[in-house]
Amino acid sequence: MNALLRTLRPTYCIANHEFTRVMKAPLVYTVLGILFVMAVLSGYYWSYQVSMANHSISYYDYALRGLGNTVYFNAMFLSIVALSIGVLSIMEDRARSSISVLLTKPVYRRDIILGKFFGLSAFMFLLAAFVSIMDLAVLMMFNSGPVPIGDCVLRLVTIIVLLTLECSITICITMLAGLVLKNLLAVVSLVVTWFFVIWYAGNYLESVLGNLAVLISPELLFMMIMLGYSHVGSSEVVRLTESSNSYSLWLGCVLPFIIVMILEPFVLTAVNCMIFTREE
Repeated sequence: MNALLRTLRPTYCIANHEFTRVMKAPLVYTVLGILFVMAVLSGYYWSYQVSMANHSISYYDYALRGLGNTVYFNAMFLSIVALSIGVLSIMEDRARSSISVLLTKPVYRRDIILGKFFGLSAFMFLLAAFVSIMDLAVLMMFNSGPVPIGDCVLRLVTIIVLLTLECSITICITMLAGLVLKNLLAVVSLVVTWFFVIWYAGNYLESVLGNLAVLISPELLFMMIMLGYSHVGSSEVVRLTESSNSYSLWLGCVLPFIIVMILEPFVLTAVNCMIFTREE
């Protein structure tokens, strides 16, 4: 047990350092400010919808729809944060020769990549949880009504985990670009182009790559899971944010995509470790 703890200690120390460093990034607080304003506007909009609504639709259904209304924008802005910290975690350390300093210590190269991955992913989990809980709290502040606590918490936690995994994949891909290209301008150009393609040309990716599109587009993978598609191009929608769709029904539709989403960041991290280990 002590040997295992000694082995994991360098990874933990690097993860803690990365987490602390990104906590101080101004971009994080800018994005939080934008998402707070959007949450307030969304809460106000849905309170108006509830007041004008057909009362045969439950308050809980409106609350879930309101949460679903903000999820897309949350995913996009959190992806911007993930993309930025993923690039900087490699390129900034290269520029400052921080990685070279680390390698003079009793630290394996894989410990550096694993530490960065776990530290940044933990930060994105915290950010996703804060934003999602804030959205739901604002919706409940503007509206009041009965909510099945168990089902609500289950769906909320699921959204937080999915947002975290989507951001983790983004971090891994941007770190991969930083490890392969090494030039800051080339890396930034590539990841910005990739970001706009996956967020604004997703339909084109689907038509060209089919099911393989989800492997290079965490946004497409995330939205297909949220919408409950069983495969790329499916017309049947089983939204997670519709109370009329049971959680088990939604889970049955998207389970293969969830497995892909869980495995992909770890596979990419393993690839990053192999590439970094072979560097001179």
